[in-house]
Amino acid sequence: MERIEERSGVRRERDVTHWLCEQRGVCKARVHTKGMVIVKRTNEHSHGPDEQAADCCEAKAGMMRKARESQDGTDHIVSESLLTASEGTAAKLPKLDNLKRTMQRQRASVLAAPAQPTTLAELALPAVYQQTAKGEQFLLYDSGADDVHRFLIFGTQHNLGMLRRSKIWLADGTFKTAPPLFVQVYVVHGLRGGDDPMKTGHLLPSLSCYCPTRRRLPT
Repeated sequence: MERIEERSGVRRERDVTHWLCEQRGVCKARVHTKGMVIVKRTNEHSHGPDEQAADCCEAKAGMMRKARESQDGTDHIVSESLLTASEGTAAKLPKLDNLKRTMQRQRASVLAAPAQPTTLAELALPAVYQQTAKGEQFLLYDSGADDVHRFLIFGTQHNLGMLRRSKIWLADGTFKTAPPLFVQVYVVHGLRGGDDPMKTGHLLPSLSCYCPTRRRLPT
């Protein structure tokens, strides 16, 4: 069955979704669903099942799921899916550009930024913003919504380990790039490789603290 999209006349009544057969010019089978439950069925299919069409739907659903849940590029997701698809299934899939655009919309719907809070107490970071693209915990500390001087510290356990091994720390605050509700971003750099950053080592930003004031925070 194929879902009738709004642009082609779908009707939504109390969360009821209307579906029709993909072979709409030949088959008059229709069903109405509410959630995962069929609430009305009109006519039966006038043809046998199309296994390749079912495999095509499953392949598309798998690609959309990976687009929502992983950080893999759309090219990689499509290529990986086509490797396991049969020739018949691959032939029924939409054009590659259309598939990629659909996956990008799926990903954008998941990663859409939440509404801009007006106070620090209203700030709520979704889980996706608390982790790196590799799934590592990125929000290391949040002083809490009850703190009038609320501040956030971002980094990773790998960065903390690098700072522990570093013989040199450099720290500085920047004000022009601070996001709304915060006044400064205070960044701590650690030395990676070698003892002299001017010759053999590299200073890398390891921790960043988002502060609501330029003054020293009370402890």
